[in-house]
Amino acid sequence: MPAKPVSKKQQEEKINLDKIILRILIGLIIYGALLFLPAGTIYYLPGWMFIGTITLCYLFIMPFMYFKHPDALKRRLKQREKEKEQRVIIAIMALAAFSGIVLCGLDYRWGWSQMPIYIVALGNVLMGLSMLGITWVNVVNEFAGRTIEVVDKQTVISIGPYAWVRHPMYGFYLLLLTALPIALGSYWAFPLFVLIFPIIFHFRMINEEKLLARELEGYSEYCRKVRSRIVPFIW
Repeated sequence: MPAKPVSKKQQEEKINLDKIILRILIGLIIYGALLFLPAGTIYYLPGWMFIGTITLCYLFIMPFMYFKHPDALKRRLKQREKEKEQRVIIAIMALAAFSGIVLCGLDYRWGWSQMPIYIVALGNVLMGLSMLGITWVNVVNEFAGRTIEVVDKQTVISIGPYAWVRHPMYGFYLLLLTALPIALGSYWAFPLFVLIFPIIFHFRMINEEKLLARELEGYSEYCRKVRSRIVPFIW
């Protein structure tokens, strides 16, 4: 019995799935290099716990998004920013993140921090919960993505976490970045993540709101109703 011909749509989905898997593998390799090379050893337990947490989250989140919310996943995979200011912010963010991860590896090599393993485990739990929170935001708002833009048929989302804050995804990302140095067992890297990234995210949110208010109908009214950006009634 001859095999059924593969449609163009199925071919595109297959290619997209291959790209997703490849991107995850490359990301894990980069994380490993940034951690274990500065640490000077592969016997870096917090590093392996960190890699394991990310891998487990990907094994759950990516199939869920691919089969249940493919359009939202496609938006998440887009990385090229159109706005020059956002490209600069993203570059600074990437530099700070990579530097912080390298610092965690150096911390382990030189023994600067002696963090109890149960605190390291707690950091990994918080990371996992943060990644689930980011996924929740993507499910509620399929227009959410890594890049800031307004697409056809986009509407203002005001349900779920958006009923409380205007940028819930950034809130979960900040929780993730706060948990990251804890998950890697570094007290010394902790100030870098909790002091630098809120400032970076603040400028990103301000720039994003200007674009959305200009191009997305109803967004200015939404901002008047929902005053908080990340933390209800505080920030």
